[in-house]
Amino acid sequence: FRDGNTSEASVPAAPDGAAADGHAGGDEGLMRAFAASLRAGGPDGHLVSARESLESHRLTFAAERARLTGSVVEFDSERNVTQA
Repeated sequence: FRDGNTSEASVPAAPDGAAADGHAGGDEGLMRAFAASLRAGGPDGHLVSARESLESHRLTFAAERARLTGSVVEFDSERNVTQA
């Protein structure tokens, strides 16, 4: 942390085959990159800002809504989701 304190978390290994569940196993790579960035003291060029992350998640949720409803989902000028 910025104040010099540290914290350590132990995460148990996933059962055999479970690492490939969801996101095709990409979650493990994301967590490794995140942990490496923390160990290095900051972003290493692979992480995005919270704003960029929020935008990508909002787009993903809108795409999923469109897929589930069979409709077009749009963003208005305020970047709010609207059903077309």
